[in-house]
Amino acid sequence: MILSVRIVNMYALNTTNKPSTIRMRTASKYISLDCEWAPDGALLTVGICPEENTMAFTVEENIQETITPWVREAKFFVAHNAFGDLDYLVKMGLAKPEWVDGTKVIDTLLLARMENENRAKGGYRLDSLAKDFFGAEDWKNETEAISKDNAALWPSALRQTRCRFDTIWCAAIAEKLAKSTPAPLRRFTTQIASSLHRISLAGACVDLKVFEELGAELYQQVEAGKHRLQAIAFENGVESFTPTKDADIRALIYDKLKFPVTKTTKVGGKPACDKFTLQKFDHPVVKTLIEFNKADKQYSTFFGKTGSKRQPLKQMISPFTEMEPEDTRSLGWLPFHINPLGARTGRRASSSPNSQNWAKPVRKIIVSRFPGGLIGGFDYKSLEPFCLAWLAQDEKLYDYFATGGGYLKIAEELLHKKVEKGTKDYVIVKSVFLATTYNQLAYTLANTLVDKLDTRLSNDWETHVDKCGVLINRLLAMFPGVRRYMQARRSEVERTGQVVSATGRIRHLPYPKRSDFATERLWKKAKKRVENQAINYPVQSFAADVTGAALIDVEKMVCAK
Repeated sequence: MILSVRIVNMYALNTTNKPSTIRMRTASKYISLDCEWAPDGALLTVGICPEENTMAFTVEENIQETITPWVREAKFFVAHNAFGDLDYLVKMGLAKPEWVDGTKVIDTLLLARMENENRAKGGYRLDSLAKDFFGAEDWKNETEAISKDNAALWPSALRQTRCRFDTIWCAAIAEKLAKSTPAPLRRFTTQIASSLHRISLAGACVDLKVFEELGAELYQQVEAGKHRLQAIAFENGVESFTPTKDADIRALIYDKLKFPVTKTTKVGGKPACDKFTLQKFDHPVVKTLIEFNKADKQYSTFFGKTGSKRQPLKQMISPFTEMEPEDTRSLGWLPFHINPLGARTGRRASSSPNSQNWAKPVRKIIVSRFPGGLIGGFDYKSLEPFCLAWLAQDEKLYDYFATGGGYLKIAEELLHKKVEKGTKDYVIVKSVFLATTYNQLAYTLANTLVDKLDTRLSNDWETHVDKCGVLINRLLAMFPGVRRYMQARRSEVERTGQVVSATGRIRHLPYPKRSDFATERLWKKAKKRVENQAINYPVQSFAADVTGAALIDVEKMVCAK
Protein backbone atom coordinates (compact mmCIF):
# COMPACT_ATOMS: atom_id res chain seq x y z
CA MET A 1 0.00 0.00 0.00
CA ILE A 2 1.31 3.45 -0.90
CA LEU A 3 -0.41 6.13 1.12
CA SER A 4 1.50 8.97 2.73
CA VAL A 5 0.30 11.70 5.05
CA ARG A 6 0.73 14.11 2.12
CA ILE A 7 -1.75 12.10 0.05
CA VAL A 8 -4.08 11.82 3.04
CA ASN A 9 -4.11 15.60 3.28
CA MET A 10 -4.92 15.76 -0.43
CA TYR A 11 -7.80 13.39 0.17
CA ALA A 12 -9.02 15.52 3.03
CA LEU A 13 -9.22 18.60 0.84
CA ASN A 14 -11.16 16.79 -1.85
CA THR A 15 -14.71 17.00 -0.51
CA THR A 16 -16.65 17.94 -3.64
CA ASN A 17 -15.73 15.16 -6.07
CA LYS A 18 -18.56 13.36 -7.84
CA PRO A 19 -18.52 9.72 -8.96
CA SER A 20 -19.26 10.65 -12.56
CA THR A 21 -15.98 12.56 -12.82
CA ILE A 22 -13.81 9.72 -11.54
CA ARG A 23 -11.94 7.55 -13.99
CA MET A 24 -10.32 4.27 -13.00
CA ARG A 25 -6.69 4.51 -14.00
CA THR A 26 -5.28 1.28 -12.67
CA ALA A 27 -6.33 -1.79 -10.78
CA SER A 28 -6.39 -1.11 -7.03
CA LYS A 29 -4.61 -3.37 -4.62
CA TYR A 30 -7.32 -2.59 -2.09
CA ILE A 31 -10.44 -0.57 -1.49
CA SER A 32 -11.39 1.08 1.78
CA LEU A 33 -15.16 1.09 2.17
CA ASP A 34 -17.60 2.52 4.69
CA CYS A 35 -21.40 2.31 4.88
CA GLU A 36 -23.90 4.44 6.74
CA TRP A 37 -27.19 2.77 7.68
CA ALA A 38 -30.60 3.88 8.86
CA PRO A 39 -31.92 2.33 12.11
CA ASP A 40 -34.21 0.06 10.06
CA GLY A 41 -31.22 -1.36 8.17
CA ALA A 42 -31.68 0.67 4.97
CA LEU A 43 -28.40 1.60 3.29
CA LEU A 44 -28.02 5.39 3.07
CA THR A 45 -24.48 6.13 1.89
CA VAL A 46 -21.41 4.23 0.74
CA GLY A 47 -17.94 5.74 0.80
CA ILE A 48 -15.08 4.21 -1.13
CA CYS A 49 -11.37 4.97 -1.27
CA PRO A 50 -9.38 3.00 -3.85
CA GLU A 51 -5.62 2.75 -3.65
CA GLU A 52 -3.55 4.69 -6.19
CA ASN A 53 -6.31 7.25 -6.69
CA THR A 54 -6.01 10.72 -5.19
CA MET A 55 -9.65 10.96 -4.21
CA ALA A 56 -12.32 9.17 -2.23
CA PHE A 57 -15.98 9.47 -3.06
CA THR A 58 -19.43 8.71 -1.71
CA VAL A 59 -22.63 7.72 -3.45
CA GLU A 60 -26.26 7.60 -2.42
CA GLU A 61 -27.88 6.72 -5.75
CA ASN A 62 -27.13 3.86 -8.13
CA ILE A 63 -24.72 2.64 -5.48
CA GLN A 64 -24.15 -0.85 -6.79
CA GLU A 65 -23.66 0.29 -10.38
CA THR A 66 -21.17 2.97 -9.35
CA ILE A 67 -18.96 0.98 -7.01
CA THR A 68 -18.98 -2.38 -8.86
CA PRO A 69 -15.96 -1.64 -11.13
CA TRP A 70 -13.85 -0.54 -8.17
CA VAL A 71 -14.83 -3.52 -6.08
CA ARG A 72 -14.13 -6.04 -8.81
CA GLU A 73 -10.64 -4.70 -9.43
CA ALA A 74 -9.52 -4.63 -5.81
CA LYS A 75 -7.67 -7.51 -4.17
CA PHE A 76 -8.01 -6.52 -0.49
CA PHE A 77 -11.02 -5.21 1.39
CA VAL A 78 -10.23 -2.60 4.05
CA ALA A 79 -12.63 -1.31 6.69
CA HIS A 80 -12.96 -0.49 10.37
CA ASN A 81 -14.89 -3.35 11.97
CA ALA A 82 -14.91 -4.76 8.47
CA PHE A 83 -17.53 -7.49 8.39
CA GLY A 84 -20.52 -5.25 9.01
CA ASP A 85 -19.70 -3.30 5.86
CA LEU A 86 -18.77 -6.47 4.00
CA ASP A 87 -22.33 -7.73 4.59
CA TYR A 88 -23.51 -5.15 2.07
CA LEU A 89 -21.20 -6.48 -0.63
CA VAL A 90 -22.37 -10.02 0.16
CA LYS A 91 -26.00 -8.97 -0.36
CA MET A 92 -25.08 -7.31 -3.65
CA GLY A 93 -23.14 -10.35 -4.85
CA LEU A 94 -19.91 -8.34 -4.97
CA ALA A 95 -18.00 -9.90 -2.10
CA LYS A 96 -15.11 -12.12 -3.10
CA PRO A 97 -14.61 -15.51 -1.42
CA GLU A 98 -11.26 -14.39 0.03
CA TRP A 99 -13.03 -11.42 1.60
CA VAL A 100 -15.83 -13.50 3.06
CA ASP A 101 -13.43 -15.98 4.67
CA GLY A 102 -11.24 -13.15 5.94
CA THR A 103 -8.00 -14.11 4.19
CA LYS A 104 -7.81 -10.83 2.22
CA VAL A 105 -9.52 -8.47 4.63
CA ILE A 106 -7.66 -5.77 6.53
CA ASP A 107 -9.71 -4.77 9.56
CA THR A 108 -8.25 -1.66 11.16
CA LEU A 109 -10.12 -2.29 14.42
CA LEU A 110 -8.47 -5.70 14.82
CA LEU A 111 -5.10 -4.30 13.77
CA ALA A 112 -5.37 -1.54 16.37
CA ARG A 113 -6.18 -4.07 19.10
CA MET A 114 -3.19 -6.22 18.12
CA GLU A 115 -0.88 -3.20 17.95
CA ASN A 116 -1.88 -1.92 21.40
CA GLU A 117 -4.41 -3.71 23.57
CA ASN A 118 -4.15 -1.10 26.34
CA ARG A 119 -5.96 1.82 24.76
CA ALA A 120 -8.52 3.54 26.96
CA LYS A 121 -12.26 3.41 26.39
CA GLY A 122 -13.04 4.99 23.04
CA GLY A 123 -9.43 4.65 21.95
CA TYR A 124 -10.26 2.20 19.15
CA ARG A 125 -12.70 4.51 17.40
CA LEU A 126 -11.59 5.36 13.90
CA ASP A 127 -11.40 9.08 14.66
CA SER A 128 -9.37 8.46 17.84
CA LEU A 129 -6.85 6.37 15.93
CA ALA A 130 -6.60 8.92 13.11
CA LYS A 131 -5.96 11.67 15.63
CA ASP A 132 -3.30 9.62 17.47
CA PHE A 133 -1.44 8.48 14.35
CA PHE A 134 -1.83 11.46 12.00
CA GLY A 135 -3.14 14.39 14.04
CA ALA A 136 -6.40 14.33 12.11
CA GLU A 137 -9.06 16.83 13.05
CA ASP A 138 -12.43 15.57 14.25
CA TRP A 139 -14.72 15.03 11.24
CA LYS A 140 -17.57 13.38 13.14
CA ASN A 141 -18.52 16.13 15.57
CA GLU A 142 -21.08 17.82 13.29
CA THR A 143 -23.04 14.61 12.67
CA GLU A 144 -22.80 13.43 16.27
CA ALA A 145 -24.12 16.79 17.47
CA ILE A 146 -27.30 15.90 15.57
CA SER A 147 -27.42 12.22 16.53
CA LYS A 148 -24.77 9.77 17.72
CA ASP A 149 -26.32 6.68 16.18
CA ASN A 150 -29.07 7.61 13.69
CA ALA A 151 -27.44 8.39 10.35
CA ALA A 152 -30.86 8.99 8.77
CA LEU A 153 -31.09 12.26 10.71
CA TRP A 154 -27.84 13.60 9.30
CA PRO A 155 -28.14 15.95 6.28
CA SER A 156 -27.01 14.22 3.12
CA ALA A 157 -24.00 16.49 2.58
CA LEU A 158 -22.70 15.96 6.14
CA ARG A 159 -23.30 12.24 5.92
CA GLN A 160 -21.37 11.95 2.68
CA THR A 161 -18.47 14.01 4.04
CA ARG A 162 -18.28 11.85 7.16
CA CYS A 163 -18.47 8.64 5.14
CA ARG A 164 -15.76 9.85 2.76
CA PHE A 165 -13.38 10.76 5.56
CA ASP A 166 -14.03 7.42 7.25
CA THR A 167 -12.67 5.64 4.19
CA ILE A 168 -9.72 8.00 3.83
CA TRP A 169 -8.44 7.62 7.36
CA CYS A 170 -9.23 3.93 7.46
CA ALA A 171 -6.96 3.43 4.45
CA ALA A 172 -4.17 5.43 6.11
CA ILE A 173 -4.45 3.52 9.38
CA ALA A 174 -4.50 0.20 7.53
CA GLU A 175 -1.23 1.01 5.82
CA LYS A 176 0.43 2.08 9.06
CA LEU A 177 -0.70 -0.85 11.20
CA ALA A 178 -0.44 -3.63 8.61
CA LYS A 179 3.32 -3.18 8.68
CA SER A 180 3.52 -3.75 12.43
CA THR A 181 1.73 -7.12 12.43
CA PRO A 182 3.03 -10.31 10.73
CA ALA A 183 0.81 -11.10 7.74
CA PRO A 184 0.07 -14.74 8.79
CA LEU A 185 -1.07 -13.65 12.26
CA ARG A 186 -3.14 -10.80 10.83
CA ARG A 187 -4.77 -13.15 8.32
CA PHE A 188 -5.46 -15.81 10.96
CA THR A 189 -7.03 -13.26 13.31
CA THR A 190 -9.27 -11.92 10.57
CA GLN A 191 -10.37 -15.42 9.59
CA ILE A 192 -11.46 -16.06 13.17
CA ALA A 193 -13.32 -12.74 13.23
CA SER A 194 -15.04 -13.66 9.98
CA SER A 195 -16.38 -16.93 11.41
CA LEU A 196 -17.45 -15.23 14.63
CA HIS A 197 -19.32 -12.60 12.63
CA ARG A 198 -21.39 -15.28 10.95
CA ILE A 199 -22.15 -16.77 14.37
CA SER A 200 -23.37 -13.33 15.42
CA LEU A 201 -25.58 -13.09 12.34
CA ALA A 202 -27.08 -16.52 13.03
CA GLY A 203 -27.75 -15.73 16.69
CA ALA A 204 -29.19 -18.35 19.01
CA CYS A 205 -32.61 -19.80 19.70
CA VAL A 206 -34.05 -19.51 23.19
CA ASP A 207 -36.64 -21.93 24.56
CA LEU A 208 -38.99 -19.36 26.05
CA LYS A 209 -40.72 -21.91 28.27
CA VAL A 210 -37.42 -22.93 29.89
CA PHE A 211 -36.45 -19.26 30.14
CA GLU A 212 -39.64 -18.30 31.98
CA GLU A 213 -39.32 -21.31 34.29
CA LEU A 214 -35.82 -20.12 35.14
CA GLY A 215 -37.22 -16.66 35.88
CA ALA A 216 -39.90 -18.04 38.18
CA GLU A 217 -37.33 -20.13 40.05
CA LEU A 218 -34.96 -17.19 40.51
CA TYR A 219 -37.82 -14.93 41.62
CA GLN A 220 -38.84 -17.44 44.27
CA GLN A 221 -35.23 -17.67 45.49
CA VAL A 222 -35.01 -13.87 45.72
CA GLU A 223 -38.29 -13.49 47.58
CA ALA A 224 -37.60 -16.41 49.93
CA GLY A 225 -34.12 -15.07 50.74
CA LYS A 226 -35.45 -11.57 51.32
CA HIS A 227 -38.15 -12.79 53.72
CA ARG A 228 -35.66 -14.97 55.63
CA LEU A 229 -33.27 -12.06 56.07
CA GLN A 230 -36.04 -9.68 57.09
CA ALA A 231 -37.21 -12.17 59.71
CA ILE A 232 -33.66 -12.57 61.05
CA ALA A 233 -33.24 -8.80 61.13
CA PHE A 234 -36.54 -8.32 62.98
CA GLU A 235 -35.60 -10.97 65.54
CA ASN A 236 -32.38 -9.05 66.21
CA GLY A 237 -34.07 -5.68 66.61
CA VAL A 238 -33.81 -4.28 63.04
CA GLU A 239 -37.42 -3.45 62.20
CA SER A 240 -36.91 -2.26 58.62
CA PHE A 241 -34.41 -4.27 56.54
CA THR A 242 -33.64 -4.23 52.81
CA PRO A 243 -30.96 -6.84 51.95
CA THR A 244 -29.54 -4.73 49.09
CA LYS A 245 -28.85 -1.66 51.26
CA ASP A 246 -25.39 -1.47 52.81
CA ALA A 247 -26.63 0.59 55.75
CA ASP A 248 -29.17 -2.10 56.68
CA ILE A 249 -26.57 -4.88 56.31
CA ARG A 250 -24.17 -2.98 58.61
CA ALA A 251 -26.92 -2.49 61.16
CA LEU A 252 -27.59 -6.23 61.27
CA ILE A 253 -24.09 -7.66 60.88
CA TYR A 254 -22.01 -5.23 62.93
CA ASP A 255 -24.43 -3.45 65.28
CA LYS A 256 -26.74 -6.30 66.24
CA LEU A 257 -24.77 -9.50 65.58
CA LYS A 258 -21.51 -7.87 66.74
CA PHE A 259 -19.27 -9.19 63.94
CA PRO A 260 -15.71 -7.84 64.26
CA VAL A 261 -14.77 -5.12 61.77
CA THR A 262 -11.94 -6.56 59.65
CA LYS A 263 -12.07 -4.01 56.85
CA THR A 264 -13.46 -0.52 56.26
CA THR A 265 -14.57 1.32 53.13
CA LYS A 266 -12.14 3.66 51.39
CA VAL A 267 -14.74 6.42 51.45
CA GLY A 268 -16.13 7.20 54.87
CA GLY A 269 -14.28 4.46 56.76
CA LYS A 270 -17.45 2.46 57.38
CA PRO A 271 -17.41 -1.29 58.14
CA ALA A 272 -17.12 -3.13 54.80
CA CYS A 273 -20.03 -5.32 53.78
CA ASP A 274 -18.86 -6.59 50.40
CA LYS A 275 -19.06 -10.30 49.68
CA PHE A 276 -15.35 -11.03 50.05
CA THR A 277 -15.23 -9.37 53.45
CA LEU A 278 -18.37 -11.01 54.83
CA GLN A 279 -17.65 -14.52 53.56
CA LYS A 280 -14.70 -14.73 55.95
CA PHE A 281 -17.27 -15.23 58.67
CA ASP A 282 -18.52 -18.80 58.86
CA HIS A 283 -22.04 -17.85 59.90
CA PRO A 284 -25.51 -18.91 58.59
CA VAL A 285 -26.71 -15.30 58.28
CA VAL A 286 -23.77 -14.47 56.00
CA LYS A 287 -24.46 -17.55 53.87
CA THR A 288 -28.13 -16.55 53.54
CA LEU A 289 -27.14 -13.01 52.57
CA ILE A 290 -24.65 -14.19 49.92
CA GLU A 291 -27.16 -16.68 48.47
CA PHE A 292 -29.76 -13.91 48.25
CA ASN A 293 -27.34 -11.54 46.51
CA LYS A 294 -26.40 -14.22 43.98
CA ALA A 295 -30.03 -14.96 43.07
CA ASP A 296 -30.92 -11.25 43.05
CA LYS A 297 -28.05 -10.43 40.67
CA GLN A 298 -28.99 -13.27 38.31
CA TYR A 299 -32.63 -12.25 38.26
CA SER A 300 -31.68 -8.64 37.55
CA THR A 301 -29.25 -9.67 34.79
CA PHE A 302 -31.68 -11.94 32.97
CA PHE A 303 -35.09 -10.47 33.76
CA GLY A 304 -34.44 -6.97 35.05
CA LYS A 305 -35.68 -5.12 38.08
CA THR A 306 -36.74 -1.60 39.00
CA GLY A 307 -33.86 0.87 38.93
CA SER A 308 -31.46 -1.31 36.95
CA LYS A 309 -29.48 0.60 34.31
CA ARG A 310 -28.51 -2.46 32.27
CA GLN A 311 -30.70 -3.98 29.62
CA PRO A 312 -31.78 -7.42 30.88
CA LEU A 313 -31.45 -10.49 28.70
CA LYS A 314 -35.23 -10.74 28.36
CA GLN A 315 -35.35 -7.46 26.46
CA MET A 316 -32.71 -8.68 23.99
CA ILE A 317 -34.85 -11.64 22.88
CA SER A 318 -37.13 -11.19 19.87
CA PRO A 319 -39.59 -13.66 18.27
CA PHE A 320 -37.99 -16.37 16.16
CA THR A 321 -39.59 -16.20 12.72
CA GLU A 322 -37.92 -19.09 10.89
CA MET A 323 -39.73 -22.01 12.54
CA GLU A 324 -40.89 -25.04 10.62
CA PRO A 325 -44.71 -25.44 10.45
CA GLU A 326 -44.59 -28.62 12.53
CA ASP A 327 -42.46 -27.00 15.23
CA THR A 328 -44.77 -26.30 18.19
CA ARG A 329 -42.13 -24.87 20.51
CA SER A 330 -42.17 -21.31 21.76
CA LEU A 331 -38.85 -19.90 20.58
CA GLY A 332 -37.10 -16.56 20.72
CA TRP A 333 -34.06 -15.27 18.85
CA LEU A 334 -31.06 -13.88 20.70
CA PRO A 335 -28.26 -12.04 18.86
CA PHE A 336 -24.69 -12.56 19.98
CA HIS A 337 -21.77 -10.19 19.57
CA ILE A 338 -18.44 -11.96 19.99
CA ASN A 339 -15.21 -9.97 19.98
CA PRO A 340 -12.22 -12.08 18.87
CA LEU A 341 -9.83 -9.85 20.82
CA GLY A 342 -12.26 -8.63 23.46
CA ALA A 343 -10.24 -9.69 26.49
CA ARG A 344 -6.70 -8.54 27.14
CA THR A 345 -5.86 -12.07 28.22
CA GLY A 346 -6.21 -13.11 24.56
CA ARG A 347 -9.57 -14.81 25.06
CA ARG A 348 -12.63 -14.01 23.02
CA ALA A 349 -15.42 -12.14 24.79
CA SER A 350 -19.14 -11.85 24.16
CA SER A 351 -21.16 -8.76 24.94
CA SER A 352 -24.88 -8.05 24.92
CA PRO A 353 -25.21 -10.70 26.27
CA ASN A 354 -22.12 -11.56 28.26
CA SER A 355 -22.73 -15.26 27.76
CA GLN A 356 -19.30 -16.63 28.72
CA ASN A 357 -20.22 -16.07 32.37
CA TRP A 358 -23.57 -17.85 32.26
CA ALA A 359 -24.09 -20.52 34.89
CA LYS A 360 -25.03 -24.03 33.75
CA PRO A 361 -28.77 -23.66 34.53
CA VAL A 362 -28.89 -20.58 32.28
CA ARG A 363 -27.17 -22.29 29.34
CA LYS A 364 -30.12 -24.69 29.10
CA ILE A 365 -32.27 -21.92 27.60
CA ILE A 366 -30.32 -22.17 24.31
CA VAL A 367 -31.69 -24.89 22.02
CA SER A 368 -31.34 -26.03 18.41
CA ARG A 369 -33.40 -24.08 15.91
CA PHE A 370 -34.25 -27.34 14.17
CA PRO A 371 -37.14 -29.53 15.46
CA GLY A 372 -35.59 -32.46 17.28
CA GLY A 373 -32.14 -30.97 16.78
CA LEU A 374 -29.30 -31.07 19.27
CA ILE A 375 -26.47 -28.74 20.18
CA GLY A 376 -23.04 -30.36 20.27
CA GLY A 377 -20.76 -29.67 23.20
CA PHE A 378 -17.49 -29.85 21.32
CA ASP A 379 -14.88 -28.61 23.75
CA TYR A 380 -11.21 -29.40 24.11
CA LYS A 381 -10.86 -31.30 27.37
CA SER A 382 -8.36 -29.61 29.74
CA LEU A 383 -7.07 -27.40 26.94
CA GLU A 384 -5.30 -24.83 29.12
CA PRO A 385 -3.39 -27.46 31.18
CA PHE A 386 -2.21 -29.03 27.91
CA CYS A 387 -1.14 -25.62 26.59
CA LEU A 388 0.67 -24.86 29.83
CA ALA A 389 2.41 -28.25 29.82
CA TRP A 390 3.59 -27.66 26.24
CA LEU A 391 4.74 -24.09 26.88
CA ALA A 392 6.45 -25.07 30.14
CA GLN A 393 7.96 -28.24 28.61
CA ASP A 394 6.75 -30.11 31.70
CA GLU A 395 6.53 -33.74 30.59
CA LYS A 396 5.03 -34.90 33.87
CA LEU A 397 2.12 -32.46 33.64
CA TYR A 398 1.59 -33.36 29.99
CA ASP A 399 1.55 -37.09 30.76
CA TYR A 400 -0.88 -36.60 33.64
CA PHE A 401 -3.45 -35.06 31.30
CA ALA A 402 -2.64 -37.14 28.22
CA THR A 403 -2.70 -40.58 29.80
CA GLY A 404 -2.64 -40.35 33.59
CA GLY A 405 -6.06 -39.16 34.70
CA GLY A 406 -5.52 -35.40 34.75
CA TYR A 407 -6.92 -33.78 37.88
CA LEU A 408 -7.56 -37.21 39.44
CA LYS A 409 -3.86 -38.02 39.28
CA ILE A 410 -2.93 -34.58 40.60
CA ALA A 411 -5.44 -35.00 43.45
CA GLU A 412 -3.95 -38.36 44.43
CA GLU A 413 -0.48 -36.87 44.69
CA LEU A 414 -1.54 -33.54 46.19
CA LEU A 415 -3.94 -34.85 48.84
CA HIS A 416 -2.34 -38.30 49.30
CA LYS A 417 -5.62 -40.10 48.72
CA LYS A 418 -7.90 -41.38 45.95
CA VAL A 419 -10.44 -38.83 44.73
CA GLU A 420 -13.57 -39.39 42.65
CA LYS A 421 -14.47 -37.07 39.79
CA GLY A 422 -17.24 -34.64 40.65
CA THR A 423 -16.65 -34.77 44.41
CA LYS A 424 -15.80 -31.71 46.50
CA ASP A 425 -12.18 -32.85 46.82
CA TYR A 426 -11.94 -33.09 43.04
CA VAL A 427 -13.24 -29.54 42.57
CA ILE A 428 -10.92 -28.28 45.32
CA VAL A 429 -7.89 -29.77 43.58
CA LYS A 430 -8.97 -28.27 40.26
CA SER A 431 -9.34 -24.87 41.94
CA VAL A 432 -5.89 -25.22 43.52
CA PHE A 433 -4.35 -26.11 40.16
CA LEU A 434 -5.93 -23.15 38.37
CA ALA A 435 -5.07 -20.73 41.18
CA THR A 436 -1.45 -21.93 41.17
CA THR A 437 -0.98 -21.72 37.42
CA TYR A 438 -2.65 -18.28 37.37
CA ASN A 439 -0.04 -17.18 39.96
CA GLN A 440 -2.74 -16.32 42.49
CA LEU A 441 -2.06 -15.72 46.16
CA ALA A 442 -3.28 -18.07 48.87
CA TYR A 443 -5.72 -15.35 49.96
CA THR A 444 -7.35 -15.34 46.52
CA LEU A 445 -7.66 -19.12 46.47
CA ALA A 446 -9.18 -19.02 49.96
CA ASN A 447 -11.84 -16.59 48.73
CA THR A 448 -12.54 -18.73 45.67
CA LEU A 449 -13.06 -21.89 47.70
CA VAL A 450 -15.55 -20.16 49.97
CA ASP A 451 -17.32 -18.18 47.26
CA LYS A 452 -17.61 -20.85 44.56
CA LEU A 453 -17.59 -24.08 46.57
CA ASP A 454 -18.77 -23.02 50.02
CA THR A 455 -15.67 -24.86 51.28
CA ARG A 456 -13.25 -24.02 54.06
CA LEU A 457 -10.08 -25.89 54.91
CA SER A 458 -10.50 -24.61 58.47
CA ASN A 459 -13.18 -22.79 60.45
CA ASP A 460 -10.57 -20.17 61.29
CA TRP A 461 -10.06 -17.83 58.31
CA GLU A 462 -6.32 -17.30 58.72
CA THR A 463 -5.72 -21.04 59.07
CA HIS A 464 -7.84 -21.58 55.94
CA VAL A 465 -5.61 -19.14 54.03
CA ASP A 466 -2.43 -20.79 55.34
CA LYS A 467 -3.60 -24.24 54.21
CA CYS A 468 -4.35 -22.85 50.75
CA GLY A 469 -0.76 -21.59 50.63
CA VAL A 470 0.56 -25.03 51.56
CA LEU A 471 -1.39 -26.63 48.71
CA ILE A 472 -0.11 -24.06 46.21
CA ASN A 473 3.53 -24.64 47.20
CA ARG A 474 3.06 -28.41 47.16
CA LEU A 475 1.59 -28.32 43.65
CA LEU A 476 4.42 -26.16 42.32
CA ALA A 477 6.91 -28.66 43.73
CA MET A 478 5.13 -31.42 41.79
CA PHE A 479 5.71 -29.70 38.42
CA PRO A 480 9.15 -28.01 38.26
CA GLY A 481 8.67 -27.14 34.59
CA VAL A 482 5.68 -24.96 35.51
CA ARG A 483 7.71 -23.20 38.17
CA ARG A 484 10.48 -22.50 35.63
CA TYR A 485 7.92 -21.24 33.09
CA MET A 486 6.41 -18.83 35.62
CA GLN A 487 9.81 -17.46 36.59
CA ALA A 488 10.74 -17.05 32.91
CA ARG A 489 7.62 -14.95 32.31
CA ARG A 490 8.37 -12.78 35.33
CA SER A 491 11.86 -12.16 33.99
CA GLU A 492 10.56 -11.52 30.47
CA VAL A 493 8.04 -8.89 31.52
CA GLU A 494 10.49 -7.19 33.89
CA ARG A 495 13.14 -7.05 31.16
CA THR A 496 10.99 -6.15 28.12
CA GLY A 497 7.69 -4.81 29.44
CA GLN A 498 5.78 -7.41 27.45
CA VAL A 499 5.25 -11.13 26.86
CA VAL A 500 4.85 -12.90 23.53
CA SER A 501 2.59 -15.88 22.86
CA ALA A 502 3.49 -18.96 20.83
CA THR A 503 1.65 -17.52 17.82
CA GLY A 504 3.39 -14.16 18.10
CA ARG A 505 0.70 -12.15 19.88
CA ILE A 506 2.08 -9.48 22.19
CA ARG A 507 0.73 -8.41 25.56
CA HIS A 508 2.20 -5.06 26.54
CA LEU A 509 2.73 -4.89 30.30
CA PRO A 510 4.84 -1.92 31.44
CA TYR A 511 6.66 -3.10 34.55
CA PRO A 512 5.93 -0.88 37.58
CA LYS A 513 8.77 1.16 39.05
CA ARG A 514 9.13 1.51 42.80
CA SER A 515 9.56 5.28 42.43
CA ASP A 516 6.05 5.61 40.97
CA PHE A 517 4.34 4.34 44.13
CA ALA A 518 3.84 5.96 47.50
CA THR A 519 4.37 2.78 49.49
CA GLU A 520 6.14 -0.55 49.17
CA ARG A 521 2.82 -2.38 49.56
CA LEU A 522 1.21 -0.59 46.59
CA TRP A 523 4.26 -1.25 44.41
CA LYS A 524 4.30 -4.96 45.25
CA LYS A 525 0.58 -5.19 44.56
CA ALA A 526 1.02 -3.59 41.12
CA LYS A 527 4.02 -5.77 40.35
CA LYS A 528 2.08 -8.91 41.30
CA ARG A 529 -0.78 -7.92 39.00
CA VAL A 530 1.59 -7.46 36.04
CA GLU A 531 3.35 -10.76 36.73
CA ASN A 532 0.01 -12.60 36.91
CA GLN A 533 -0.94 -11.24 33.51
CA ALA A 534 2.47 -12.13 32.07
CA ILE A 535 2.07 -15.73 33.25
CA ASN A 536 -1.55 -16.10 32.17
CA TYR A 537 -1.46 -14.44 28.76
CA PRO A 538 0.67 -16.94 26.78
CA VAL A 539 -1.48 -19.84 28.03
CA GLN A 540 -4.92 -18.29 27.57
CA SER A 541 -4.03 -16.59 24.30
CA PHE A 542 -2.60 -19.81 22.85
CA ALA A 543 -5.68 -21.75 23.97
CA ALA A 544 -7.89 -19.18 22.25
CA ASP A 545 -5.87 -19.54 19.05
CA VAL A 546 -6.18 -23.33 19.18
CA THR A 547 -9.98 -23.11 19.43
CA GLY A 548 -9.98 -20.34 16.81
CA ALA A 549 -8.16 -22.62 14.37
CA ALA A 550 -10.71 -25.35 15.12
CA LEU A 551 -13.54 -22.88 14.46
CA ILE A 552 -12.18 -22.08 11.02
CA ASP A 553 -11.67 -25.75 10.13
CA VAL A 554 -15.07 -26.89 11.42
CA GLU A 555 -16.88 -24.17 9.49
CA LYS A 556 -15.09 -25.17 6.30
CA MET A 557 -16.09 -28.81 6.79
CA VAL A 558 -19.71 -27.92 7.57
CA CYS A 559 -19.99 -25.65 4.53
CA ALA A 560 -18.43 -28.31 2.32
CA LYS A 561 -21.24 -30.79 3.12
